[in-house]
Amino acid sequence: MTASDPTVDAVAATLRGYRFSYASEADLQSAIADVLTDAFPHTTVTREVRLPAGLGRVDVLIGRVVVEVKVAGTGDSLGRQVRRYASSDQVDGVVIVTNRVRHARVPEAVGGKPVVVVGLAGHL
Repeated sequence: MTASDPTVDAVAATLRGYRFSYASEADLQSAIADVLTDAFPHTTVTREVRLPAGLGRVDVLIGRVVVEVKVAGTGDSLGRQVRRYASSDQVDGVVIVTNRVRHARVPEAVGGKPVVVVGLAGHL
C-alpha cells in the first residue's frame, strides 16, 4: 500500500455517504467505480480485475482494496469469495456493498485483512 492508497475504512466511509440508484449489479458496480474515482483521484480504480492464481475476478479494485458488490447470491458463496480475495498478496482488505442482510454475516477480518460491509439505502 502506498501513502495515497485509501484504507478499507476510508473506502467504506465514502460509499456510505451515497445513495445509489441502479437497475442491475453491473450498473451499481459502475456507479461505485465512478464515486471512488472522484473521491480518490490519485488512486487507480479498476473494474472486473482478475486476481492471479485463479483467485477470482473482483468487481472493483481501488488501490489494494477490493469492493465486492452483492445484490443476489448466498452468504456462503460470498464467504468463499472473500476468503479467496483475502488470500491474494495484491489485496489489503475487502469492502462488501450489499442490500442483503445475509451478506452482512461475514467476519470482520479474513487472513488478517479487514472486511467491512456497507449496506445500501439504509438496509442492514
